[in-house]
Amino acid sequence: MAQCMVFFIDGYENVASHLTFVLYILTMEERVQEKLYQEISD
Repeated sequence: MAQCMVFFIDGYENVASHLTFVLYILTMEERVQEKLYQEISD
């Protein structure tokens, strides 16, 4: 059970770091923001 928690915590931190990086890129690159918005709108 302890190993399951390690995988869960490691996975959570990995997802959080990727989301943080994606949000950073979105704030820095207006072109990427617009493309993402168009994809979501369609």
